[in-house]
Amino acid sequence: MKKLFEFTLDKEEEVVEEEITHEDDGSTTTKAKKIKKFVPKKFFVRKPSHSMTDEGGLYYGVELAKAVKAGMLTESMLRKRFEEDGGILTPDEEKDYGKLFEDLKTVIEENNALDTEKKETAAQKKKNDKIKEGLAEKKENIISEIQKFEIAKSSLFAQTAENRSRTKTILWWIVKLSYKDDGELSLLWPGDTVEDQVENYADDTEEKTDPFNELLRKKFMYYVSFWFGSRVSNEKEFQALAKQADKEIEKELKEFEG
Repeated sequence: MKKLFEFTLDKEEEVVEEEITHEDDGSTTTKAKKIKKFVPKKFFVRKPSHSMTDEGGLYYGVELAKAVKAGMLTESMLRKRFEEDGGILTPDEEKDYGKLFEDLKTVIEENNALDTEKKETAAQKKKNDKIKEGLAEKKENIISEIQKFEIAKSSLFAQTAENRSRTKTILWWIVKLSYKDDGELSLLWPGDTVEDQVENYADDTEEKTDPFNELLRKKFMYYVSFWFGSRVSNEKEFQALAKQADKEIEKELKEFEG
């Protein structure tokens, strides 16, 4: 079994440690006492084999067929319906959406023009740096507005057959790729069938009593979901992906605490 990404999490446990006391007469006594300490636990994301990739593709296809048979609209069917009704966005929204991309292009061109200036005095550099800061802020605001449009558009397709099948397939990958290494390599959410594995994962999700297990579950959920979207194939690429995922996890936990 090949590993795509390994990581450790420290878990607080009660362990027994021996305390050796040296007596005056030269003898020693040993006492065992229980203490709480953080113990590193090893986990990893399994690297999918070719057969697993084929199986995952088949699972998506089966779930898609089930959704369509149950009466769910496909993305193409829903898009066609929107087009017949005049489009996803209203004419004014389409105009505003298009203008955001024009504004973004202008900001990028202005910033590139400043970067191409070959010689700058100290005063000019200071002035240009200030302009760049303003452009960077403007660019960030424009991208934020574009993302609002994208989120609004994507939410309209949330109940399509494809989206349901993708969600179920990501969950399939989570239970198939999540492993622990405690001397023996074993699935984090085992089961005789995929349904059993998903049920175990769901039980873990609903309990949320142990902060360690909750964080561990989130890590695998984010790691595998991000991998599903990018399909990185080596550890170096996955490390960059994991850093991005960890930032999202930290952000989510802060929002939950707030």
